[in-house]
Amino acid sequence: MARSTRNQALLQFGLFCGILLFANILANTFYTHLDLTEEKRFTLTRPTREMLHGLKDRIYIEVLLEGEFPAGLKRLQRATREMLDDFRSESGYVEYQFEDPTQGTLEEVNERRKALAEQGIIPINLRVAEQGQSTQKIIYPEAVVYYGSRRIP
Repeated sequence: MARSTRNQALLQFGLFCGILLFANILANTFYTHLDLTEEKRFTLTRPTREMLHGLKDRIYIEVLLEGEFPAGLKRLQRATREMLDDFRSESGYVEYQFEDPTQGTLEEVNERRKALAEQGIIPINLRVAEQGQSTQKIIYPEAVVYYGSRRIP
């Protein structure tokens, strides 16, 4: 009798793990979220949805907001990523990538800064306090949108 109960418990546990794994795979495959706010501020508006459904070409968004940031900029980074995920789930034409323009060799970084300045993208000098020390970091909280042959900084 004890062996039967043990086998049944193992079977139930295995079934539970299988269902949990299946639900996780479904959740990762079909991106969605629930907006429980009264004013629906995390839901795409109808005009935004219509615009995304009306895309006839790929839209690529290069977000220059990658790296280690203070909490406020981390929230901005996360919110931007979530919004772009919403856009991508609404239209298969939306692609994006987060990049850190200050990564690479000194020569690459200087070349990238020069190219960004020529495009009108100006960096912000951010003062970061870590472990009692204050340091400065140059950031580019910008996004560059490419749609067809157009480029919008």
